[in-house]
Amino acid sequence: MTRSTDLKKRLVDNAIDFLSESIDSLANRPKHSVIAFYTSVELFLKARLLEEHWSLVVSRKQEPDWGKFVSGDFQSVSLDESCRLLDKVSGSGLTEKEIRAFREVRNDRNKMVHFFHDAESDEDGRRLREEIAIGLP
Repeated sequence: MTRSTDLKKRLVDNAIDFLSESIDSLANRPKHSVIAFYTSVELFLKARLLEEHWSLVVSRKQEPDWGKFVSGDFQSVSLDESCRLLDKVSGSGLTEKEIRAFREVRNDRNKMVHFFHDAESDEDGRRLREEIAIGLP
C-alpha cells in the first residue's frame, strides 16, 4: 500500500467514524451530531482530493509540504475550496444543490460551535433537527 493510499484509507475511516457518530447522536446530542456530520462531509471531500494528489488537500494559503502534510501540521482546504478543486481537477464535483445544502450544515455547525443554535432548545429544537436532516441532499 502506498503512502497516499494509506493516508486516504485513514481519512475515509475517520469520515465514516464521524458519520456514525453523527447518526448515533442525532436524537440526544444534536449539536454533536451536526458537528460530526459536517466533519465527515469535509473528510470525504478531502479523501477524494487525496485520490488525485495530496497537495490538493492543502489550503492555497500555504505552500504544500509533504513532511508537514503527513505530520498534520498544515491548514486543509475548506468546503468551498474542495468543491471548486474537485470540479476543476477531476470533473466530479458536487451539484449546486448539494453544495448549498452542505453550506447550510456548515452554517449550523458554526453557530453550534461558536455560539448557540435554536436546535438546542426542546420543541423548537426537535423541529429544527428535522429540518436540518431533511434539508440534506
